[in-house]
Amino acid sequence: MLIIVSVLSVSTSQAEPVSFQTVVERSKQAAAADKRMVYGNLPEQYGLLWLPRHNQPAPLVVLVHGGCWLQQYDVNHIAAAAVALRDDGYAVWAPEYRRATAQQKAWPQALNDVVESIDFIRGQAHSAISSDQPIVIGHSAGGHLALLASTKTSVKAVIGLAAITDITSYAEGQSGCQQAARWLLGGTVTDVAMKYTYQHANPRLQHLESTVVLLASATDTIVPMSQASYIRGAQVHRVTQAGHFDFIYPSSPAWQQLRVTLGHLSAAHAND
Repeated sequence: MLIIVSVLSVSTSQAEPVSFQTVVERSKQAAAADKRMVYGNLPEQYGLLWLPRHNQPAPLVVLVHGGCWLQQYDVNHIAAAAVALRDDGYAVWAPEYRRATAQQKAWPQALNDVVESIDFIRGQAHSAISSDQPIVIGHSAGGHLALLASTKTSVKAVIGLAAITDITSYAEGQSGCQQAARWLLGGTVTDVAMKYTYQHANPRLQHLESTVVLLASATDTIVPMSQASYIRGAQVHRVTQAGHFDFIYPSSPAWQQLRVTLGHLSAAHAND
C-alpha cells in the first residue's frame, strides 16, 4: 500500500524551542485535576481527570504523556496541557502507566495499562463527559502507545505529537531516548529472540483503523521528522521551528496547530 500523506506547513517566529523544564514549571502552576481515579491495583494504574466548567457533556480526550517510557517521567508534566484542553471545552483523562528503567522492562505492561485506562474512563458515567469514543492524543513515547492502543480498544482518532511510529528504527539509535526504547522492550533490535517483540510493539506494522493525524517538526532533536512518514494513510502536519516539547506547551505555535487539528477532528466526528 502507498503511504498517503497530506503535509501542512505552519510557520512560527519562535526563536528558541521550549525546554522540558519550562513545561514542568508551567505544569506545577496548573490547576489540579478534578479527580484522581484508580483503574487498577498497582501504584501506577491511576489517571487524572479534568472536567470542563460547563454543564453540557463534553468530548472526551485521552492525553497520554511521553517521557521515553521511563519511570522518572510521570503524568504530572502534562498538567498544563490538560488544563488548556479542559479550558477549550474537553473532558481530559491523563492516565499514568507502568514505565521502564535500565533494570526493568515495561513491555507489554505500558501498553496494557493505557488500553485498560481508556476502557475504564469510557465506562464511567459522568454528566460532563460525552459517552462517545475518545480522541487519543499521545506525545512522543505516549504517541507510540496511543497508536498501538487504538488497535486494542475503540477510539475516534489518534493525534500523535512528535510520536514514535517505528520503534524498531528508533531503537537502533544511540540517544538517551532511543536507548530507553531498548529498555522498554528488554532487548536490542539485533537480538534474534526480540524479533517478534519488536514487531508487536511497532505501530508501523499494525493495522490502524482509526483516523491518525501526526504533528511533527524537522527541528525536533529527540524524535526525527522521518518518524511521521511511516503510518499508512496518516495526515501529517509539519510545524516548522518547533522543538520536541513545544507540542505540549500551551501558547506555542505547535500547540495552536494541535488545537486546530483537535477541533476539526472533534467537529467531524460529531457530524458522523
